[in-house]
Amino acid sequence: MPTRHKSSASMPILIGIFLLLIMLAQVIVLLASTRVMSPTINKSTSRKEIPSATLNPQIYQLEIVENRIRLTP
Repeated sequence: MPTRHKSSASMPILIGIFLLLIMLAQVIVLLASTRVMSPTINKSTSRKEIPSATLNPQIYQLEIVENRIRLTP
């Protein structure tokens, strides 16, 4: 009589356990990625006024004086 190894009988059980572990890992990754992708937003009731920038544009001209370039307003 041929002897049957225990490992061949337990192979489907091991495959099932590995598949369950893979599915569990996928669920954990899915939950972690949705938490990272959707941050919480705190809505503030107070508004801060940002002062407008004041610009003082100036125009300069290039002048050539004695073989040198000079900026003049």
